[in-house]
Amino acid sequence: MPRAVNQAVIAPKPASQPTFKLPQNSHLIITTSGGIFSWDQDGVKKLFSSSKKGILAAREAKDGSQILAVADEHVVVLHDCKRGREESWGLSGNEVR
Repeated sequence: MPRAVNQAVIAPKPASQPTFKLPQNSHLIITTSGGIFSWDQDGVKKLFSSSKKGILAAREAKDGSQILAVADEHVVVLHDCKRGREESWGLSGNEVR
């Protein structure tokens, strides 16, 4: 029996792909295990990184204070984006004690 991967059909690309633009005064926070990024009208900027790639979750404060709560398996770090303090922590999400 043929594998499904071999049977998959690649969708044709449109001649011109539209560019997505964020609305004015808006941004998107992107969280990966190795970093937190902000995507706005100026592009993508790195806000925070984890050398051990242990970031499990991040949340932006709703009051506009530019505080990020960044969590690994055991710790939540509050990061102040305005002050530009620590930009990297060794958060390790898979650490077992």
